[in-house]
Amino acid sequence: MKPCPCGKTPTAILLYNWQPQQKWVFATPECCGEWMFEFRASYSKDEEEVTALAVEAWDAMPRNCRHEDVMMIDPLRAHCRLCDTEISTAELPRS
Repeated sequence: MKPCPCGKTPTAILLYNWQPQQKWVFATPECCGEWMFEFRASYSKDEEEVTALAVEAWDAMPRNCRHEDVMMIDPLRAHCRLCDTEISTAELPRS
């Protein structure tokens, strides 16, 4: 799973008030409980399937990261360790 904005990497995504056959569900990463997101559960009756959809949605969410911990790939690309994303060097913070 991708890291949380709190800086930790969650080991699980917790469903919030999930009921079978809901179209949309709220969830939160277990690492801090500060971040909640809504994702499409597609009316599933299976909790494992809904949890897998939650993890997929968590990883796909854009993160507002300042890209402060990067590893250069080449002169034009870097990998941010905080948000686990490949970025252009043009996106790096100017010091």
